[in-house]
Amino acid sequence: MLSSVEYGGRNRLATVFWYLATIEAGGGGETFFPRALNAEGREYNPWNGDHEDCYRGTYVQPVRGNAVLFYSMVPDGRLDERSLHGGCKPKGEGIEKWGANQWIWNHPNRHRGTFPRRGAKPVPRKPGARPGCDDSDENCAAWAEQGECTKNAQYMKQACCASCS
Repeated sequence: MLSSVEYGGRNRLATVFWYLATIEAGGGGETFFPRALNAEGREYNPWNGDHEDCYRGTYVQPVRGNAVLFYSMVPDGRLDERSLHGGCKPKGEGIEKWGANQWIWNHPNRHRGTFPRRGAKPVPRKPGARPGCDDSDENCAAWAEQGECTKNAQYMKQACCASCS
């Protein structure tokens, strides 16, 4: 996630979350917003900081075909603390929550590859590899040999450019 947000320089502007299945009322699976404000500008049911207590604030029941749109930033670019959200656990045997999300970012990703993990050793460039085409993980060569350049092309193209040629 750190590489996606570019260490705080890039953030999610908005999220659209689609419900792909309905969970009947009382079955859990809601998306909750514990810091949301009501029409009077007060928190609905002040949050106690417990992520397991997901019926604080306001919440949205999962109904197939419905979607939730919420903004993570305010117009001046600051993060919106009121956008804090979570998912309530489905209740009961065999009940699952199915959804899909789309993140809208405040600007495009400015970096091709990934940021190195703290303490990671730099991976030397392979002879003949073009500049900017490096492996960011020491496991790239092994993954490439196992066929990951084809099976997981999107990730490997970014993280293991040199090993995947």
